[in-house]
Amino acid sequence: MIAIIIALGSDILKESETAGARHKLCGVTLAEWLLRGSLSANDLAAFIVKETDLDRLIDEQAGKAEVEYLTVRNRVQLSDAEGVIRSIINARHIDNGVTLIDPKATYIDAGVKIGPKTLLYPGCVLEGETVVGEGCTITQSSRIIDSVIGDGTSVQASLITDSAVGKNANIGPFVQLRPHSNVGDNCRVGNFVEIKNSSVANSVSISHLSYIGDGDVGEGTNIGCGVIFSNYDGVKKHRTVVGKNCFIGCNTNLVPPVNVGDNAFIAAGSTITEDVPEGALGIARARQVNKEGWKTERDRVYRKDLPQITKTDVNIMLKGSVTESLIGVLSDSNMSIEEYRSERLEKFDE
Repeated sequence: MIAIIIALGSDILKESETAGARHKLCGVTLAEWLLRGSLSANDLAAFIVKETDLDRLIDEQAGKAEVEYLTVRNRVQLSDAEGVIRSIINARHIDNGVTLIDPKATYIDAGVKIGPKTLLYPGCVLEGETVVGEGCTITQSSRIIDSVIGDGTSVQASLITDSAVGKNANIGPFVQLRPHSNVGDNCRVGNFVEIKNSSVANSVSISHLSYIGDGDVGEGTNIGCGVIFSNYDGVKKHRTVVGKNCFIGCNTNLVPPVNVGDNAFIAAGSTITEDVPEGALGIARARQVNKEGWKTERDRVYRKDLPQITKTDVNIMLKGSVTESLIGVLSDSNMSIEEYRSERLEKFDE
């Protein structure tokens, strides 16, 4: 048995009263560690005491274990002490059936609970009162704070704060779950998705590049790429409600307060500002217009590498059916058709 005594100096204790989180050891304040007194795993134990009690504790442990001690008077020594406590915390989780690929590069706070058969990659950070279920996978660059992760869920390179994720879900990579977000069982939340203060029911797919803010999404709904819940009007936040088994097409803006009924379909590229009834198609976008020959005509006017147009061509274009297509090209120059015609003819005269 090895007993490591961490003796906290009066200066660091006084400083910790105002330093807050900066002076915690694995998520626990120094004052609380003094109340806890010790932490152990296997044949290693750490005792946290005031420096004034160091000699007494050394005498107490001398006949029971091999005694080492670390005096903490500054932030460098505080970091060393955290390394000792972290190694014991990690050893406890390993004993409970959690796999840490690299314990020295895995950061778990003292209040975290992890189920057996969970796999933690190097560089993941579990903070506060986080609870991770059984058989989960948490990859590198994931940070989970005061959140609950259900059994069998995978979290890849994502930030989850004060939120809950159900069982057998896939989160990430590069997902942010902001406070008060709840994601159900069997959900897919893919790359570059942000969810805030929202409820996402079971079996929902939000695969990429979407913002779900202040919303409720029903079971079995598919949220396409680029969907935005436009929750903020510049003054107040408003809520969006999407029913069960809906399909929300790519690049859709849902402008709340708005409700989309069960089994509704929103066409891609729509900006929805009114409720969509159950089973309906919602479409809100400009009608497409194709201008035949527009690009060919524009290139003949502006590109020097193509055969140049003649005076006859200019007159035909400005008097014939192609005039409307050229109006769009010239609108930003504030020129009338006659002005453009005169300018082009003058260039031919040159």
